[in-house]
Amino acid sequence: MIIFIVIALLSVNVCYSKICLIANGGLNLSSLYPYNIDQPVGALPIAEKRVGYNLCAKLALDVNNIMSLETGVSYETRGIVFGQWSYKGKVPLEKTGELSYNLHYIALPINSKIFILKLTRGPFVCFGLLFGYLVVSDISPGNYNIYEYTNGVNVDAILNVGYQVSLIKKTVLLFVEYDYGLTDVYKKDAPIYKGRVRNRNIKINVGWQIMSF
Repeated sequence: MIIFIVIALLSVNVCYSKICLIANGGLNLSSLYPYNIDQPVGALPIAEKRVGYNLCAKLALDVNNIMSLETGVSYETRGIVFGQWSYKGKVPLEKTGELSYNLHYIALPINSKIFILKLTRGPFVCFGLLFGYLVVSDISPGNYNIYEYTNGVNVDAILNVGYQVSLIKKTVLLFVEYDYGLTDVYKKDAPIYKGRVRNRNIKINVGWQIMSF
C-alpha cells in the first residue's frame, strides 16, 4: 500500500505499446442521499459534503484513434458530514460540532474513454462502472464501528469529463468525475437504516501518463 501511494503521488507512469499505466488522484466531495439517517437525540444537523481523497492506478488500452478502455484499482474515502448547530427558531446561529459518517473503499473502475478531437490529447468524456469493496465504515468522533451494518460491496455509475495535454514528454490529465450510487450503502436491518441510502461523489482529479510508440 505504501509503495502504491508513493507511485500515485509521484505520478510515475510507464507506457508499453498501446497499453498505458496511468496514476491519478485528487479530492472527493461526497455525500449520502437521501440524508435520512438517525441523529443523536437533541441534534439539529445540517448535511454537508465530506471532503476525502482518491488514489488510482489503472491500465488504458487504445482501441482506435478516439477511444480507449480503462481498468485498475483505487482507494477512496467517502461518507457524509452532519454539522450540528445551535438554533434560534429555525435560524442556525453557531456550529457546535460535527458528526461524520466515514466510508473507505478499495474500488475497481471499468470504463471507456472517448476523445472529442484526437487520441491522447484534447477534451474527453469517460463513462462506466465502479465496483467498491468496503474496508472501513465508522462514525466519528469516537470511531464508532458500524461495518457490520454496511453492505460490503458498492456499485456506482461513473461519468467524467476532462482535458488531456502533453507537457515535456508527459501526458497530463485534468478531469471532474461524478459517481452515482446504484446500490444501498447500509443493510436493511441496520439500526441506522432509514430507507434507500446511496453514495453520491464528485472527484476533482489530476493524472499523469508517459506515452511511448
